[in-house]
Amino acid sequence: MLYALSGSISGVGNNGLMAGGIRIFLMILVLVVAAWPAAALDRGATASPRALAAGKRVALVIGNGAYRHAPALPNPANDARDMAGLLEGLGFDVVFGVNLDRLGMEDRIRAFADRSADAAVTLFYYAGHGMQVDGRNYLIPVDAALSTASALQFETVEADTVLRFMVGGDRIAIALLDACRDNPLSRSFVATRSAGTSRGLALPATGGGIMIGFATAPGETAADGDGRNSPFAAALLRHLGAPGMEISRTMRRVMADVSSATGDRQRPWIHSDIAVDFYLNPDPAEADDTPAVARPAPAARPARQELAALAPEPKPGRATGPVGEAASPRTIGVFENQAFELCGFGGFKAALQAGRIRLSSLDRGVPGRSFRGYEKALPLDTPVELWKDCSVTAGYEAKAGVARITLSVTEGR
Repeated sequence: MLYALSGSISGVGNNGLMAGGIRIFLMILVLVVAAWPAAALDRGATASPRALAAGKRVALVIGNGAYRHAPALPNPANDARDMAGLLEGLGFDVVFGVNLDRLGMEDRIRAFADRSADAAVTLFYYAGHGMQVDGRNYLIPVDAALSTASALQFETVEADTVLRFMVGGDRIAIALLDACRDNPLSRSFVATRSAGTSRGLALPATGGGIMIGFATAPGETAADGDGRNSPFAAALLRHLGAPGMEISRTMRRVMADVSSATGDRQRPWIHSDIAVDFYLNPDPAEADDTPAVARPAPAARPARQELAALAPEPKPGRATGPVGEAASPRTIGVFENQAFELCGFGGFKAALQAGRIRLSSLDRGVPGRSFRGYEKALPLDTPVELWKDCSVTAGYEAKAGVARITLSVTEGR
């Protein structure tokens, strides 16, 4: 092309030569500019990390540890609180719950589905017992007994129920399942994040645009951990907020940390069909290029007070202050008819009725319980002693159209 152009101007005068030269220069410039995007793509260039991280972010965080028909797991509540705090710092609107029965889990999932309908990024973190049966993945609420095969349909929550709300359109979805990938009802729960002996959580049928991180490979168990967090949660808390780190690289670091911390006994398993570079914390100027090795966990980042208050301690009778003294009050925040624990006892629900908070529980161990269960009407903003070493002041608030009951609880022994 350039040869033909130069030949066409060989017999013209100086003015014609100058005009032709300008035309040639402009044509070359156009060709170079046109070729630039292709060259950039050949070098693997992608859209700006900041652009890919923009938009509304909504997360669902659930930690189940206070199981009623199985050994308690000490860490899921800690894992969930710390994860909620981390995600809030990364700009997520967090739907949060710990030690939820099936109705409580369904309530939180529904709230997540409503809030994330127009989200650009969705994230789900679950810590607790889980299992796989016939190629389907199940998350286990704290009230599940699973004494018969038919109980599976009535006492658990299928993971795909959550994952289906996460994908669609151009959104980015990340699911992090900190549960054992084994199963079923052939034996009772054990003191790992499992519920039996099958061969691992199956890959969910969710569609595109999702990364799924399992705490362990198929057929393996996931440790609850000896410290505050599980190995998987501790690694996630170390790396998810790292500035300027693409999510696939983040998860490789998580895998390396967990494998190192457990002596290769637990190896996370990651599946991704996210087709673009995605950054939870898009700040390339502060990218951390240190090797992917296990490092001591930093101080835990607690969730905001409202979230942390949703989870009372799961151990009955646990003292929260010195012997003979009342502990400092702590606040429990719940939605109407959401199950929660109170002063070491479970199965409580609360609802606003006629200007009072109606408190009830079916837990047979609750002091003062009759054959019909425990019931108490609490006046608002007035301290009430429910039983020895358990006093409650009830409140009620509504924000942005969402009503919430608050219980300021003082325990002692």
